[in-house]
Amino acid sequence: MLSPRLKLAVAQTRRTAKQFLSDEQGPTAVEYAILLAVLLLVAVGGISVLGRKNSKIWQAVGDAMGAVL
Repeated sequence: MLSPRLKLAVAQTRRTAKQFLSDEQGPTAVEYAILLAVLLLVAVGGISVLGRKNSKIWQAVGDAMGAVL
């Protein structure tokens, strides 16, 4: 037999679980987090590619200036 305290704890846990599962804001927050992660990956990838191209351009400018000076 369960003690009254344990019964109360089980009842509270069930109530909390039902509230959590019926809450609509939780999935929305997860969706926004996934969207943010994807956007960050795209941004970091784009910056990385542009950074490499930009580095090559500045290297060529530096080489040309070194040849002139």
